[in-house]
Amino acid sequence: MHRQLFLPIIFTLLVIQLSCTDQQKTVSNPRIDGLLALAENIQHTQSDTALQIIREALETSKTEEYTGGIAKASHLMGNLLYQMGGLSHSIEHLNRALAIYQQNSQLQQQGHVNLTLAKVYQRSGNQNISFLFLHQARELFSEVNDEAGMSMVLSNLGHFYEKSEQYDSALLFQKRALELLQRIDEQSGLAEIHDNLGSIYEDLNRFEEAKEQFEMALEINLANNNQSSAIVNLNNIGDTYRKRGAFDQALSYSLKALQLAENAHLNYQIKSACRDLSKLYSELGAYDTAFSYLNRGYEMTDNIFNKQIAAEIANTQAIYELEQKQQRITILEKERTLNRRITLFSSVGVALFILLGGLVFYQQKSKNVKKRKLLEAQARLTKTELENTQLSEQKLKTELENTALKEEQLRQELELKSKSLTKSALHMIQKNEFLQDLRKRLKDVRKGEPELQDKRIKKLIKSIELNFNMDDDWQEFEAVFQQVHSEFFEKLKMLYPNLSPAEVRLCAMLRLNLHSKDMAAIMGISQDSLRIARYRLRKRLGLDKGSNLYTFILNIA
Repeated sequence: MHRQLFLPIIFTLLVIQLSCTDQQKTVSNPRIDGLLALAENIQHTQSDTALQIIREALETSKTEEYTGGIAKASHLMGNLLYQMGGLSHSIEHLNRALAIYQQNSQLQQQGHVNLTLAKVYQRSGNQNISFLFLHQARELFSEVNDEAGMSMVLSNLGHFYEKSEQYDSALLFQKRALELLQRIDEQSGLAEIHDNLGSIYEDLNRFEEAKEQFEMALEINLANNNQSSAIVNLNNIGDTYRKRGAFDQALSYSLKALQLAENAHLNYQIKSACRDLSKLYSELGAYDTAFSYLNRGYEMTDNIFNKQIAAEIANTQAIYELEQKQQRITILEKERTLNRRITLFSSVGVALFILLGGLVFYQQKSKNVKKRKLLEAQARLTKTELENTQLSEQKLKTELENTALKEEQLRQELELKSKSLTKSALHMIQKNEFLQDLRKRLKDVRKGEPELQDKRIKKLIKSIELNFNMDDDWQEFEAVFQQVHSEFFEKLKMLYPNLSPAEVRLCAMLRLNLHSKDMAAIMGISQDSLRIARYRLRKRLGLDKGSNLYTFILNIA
C-alpha cells in the first residue's frame, strides 16, 4: 500500500523538474533582449562594438538555453559578418537562426534570413543558390503580406539580373520595387533603388536618364544625412557628364565628391573620386595631373586592400577563439547537466530502494540488506559507465569540431588569395585603360605637327605600346589564379590543346565572371572585338547556340 502511494509522488516530482527546465528555454530574457536591441541599433555605425555585444548575448543564451536569444543573436551575427566579409561564418550563423525560426513558425524572420543568405551567396559567386533564396524570401514575405520586405526582394532580383546583363529584367524588377515603396509611403530603400536604376541606365548608355536617377538618390541621401551614399551619387553624376563630354560639369561633381570623402575619411570614396578625376584630366590633356590622381588611387587601393586583409585575419582569429571557447563551455555545460540528472535519478532510486527495504524489513531483513547493497553497487557502476561513455563521445565530437575549424581556416586563406587575384586584375584594368586613352591622345596630337616633333611622338607611342604589353602582368595574374583555381589551366589545356594564349586568358577572365568592359580593358581590345573573341571561343569549344559560355567555363574544373 505504501509503495503504491510513493511511486506516483516520485513520478510527479520528476515531471515538475523537467517541465521547469523546458520552460526556462522558451521564456523571454530582458537582459539578453536588451543587449541584442542595442547591437541592432549600432551595427551599421559601430560594427566592432556590436560584434562583441552579440557574442556575449549568444554565449549567455546558449548557457541559459534561451532559444529565442540564440535565434536573434545568430541572425544579427550573420548579418554583421556578411558586412565584414566573413561569408562562410555568416552562412553558419544564418542557418542556425533559420532552423529555430522554422521550428517556431516565424515566417517574417525566415524571410529576412533568406534575403541575407541570398546576398551572401551572390557575393561569393554562387548565383544559382542566391536566386533560390531570393524566391524563398519572396514567398515568405508574400505569405505574411510584408510589402517592405517584398520590395527588398524585388530590388535584389533587379540587381541579380543587372549583374548578368539582363537589363530589361533588371529595370522591370527595380521599377516594381520603387512603385511598391512609393505606394506604401516607405522612405527607407528609395535612394538605393534610384541608384540601382541609374547604374542600369548608365550601362545602357542612357546617360541623361541615369543622371536623373542619381540626382534623386542624392537628394534623399542628403536629406537623411547619409554622407557616404551621397558621395557615391556625386561620383556617379560626374561620370555621366564625363561620358557625354561635358568635362567642366563632370570636374565640378568629382572634385566635390573628393572633398567630402576626404573630410569624412572615407577611403573607398576617395579612391573612386581619384580614378574619375584621373580620367577627366586625361580627357582635358592635363596628363601630369591625371598621373597624380591615378597614383593616389593606386595608393588608396593598396591601403584599403591591406586594411581589409588585416581586418579579415583578425576577425577570423577572433571567431576561431570564440568557437573554441564556446565548445569548451558547451562540453562543461553538458557534463554539468548530465551529472545533475544522474544524481537526481540515483538519489530517487536509492531512496526508493531504502523505503522498499524498510517495508519488508521484518520479513526478509538479511535478504533485503544484501539485495540493497547489490543494487547500490550496480547503480554506481552504471553511473560510472554512463559518465565514461558521455565523456568519450564529447571528446570525439570536440576532435571533429576542431578538424572542421581547421578546414574553415584553410577556406579563409583561399578567400584571401581570391582577394589578391582580384587586386591583380584591378591593376591590369586600370593600367591598360589609362595607356589606351593616352595612346589615342598622342596619336591625335601627332596629326599636322612638324616632322621632327612627329618622329619624337612616334617614338613615344612606340614606347607606350611596348609598355602596353601585358605579359608581365598576365604572368603575375596567372600565378595567383593558379593558386586559387589550381586545376583549371591543366584541365582546360588537356581538353582543348589547340586554344591560343589569348583564348586561354579569355577563359580565365570568364571564370572570374568579370564585366565585359573590364575584360576588354585587360586584353587591350574594344568591346566589339571582345564579342568577336567570345564568338570564336564558343566555336573552338564546340558550344551550341543556346549554351551559356560562363556556365560551361565554370564546369571545366
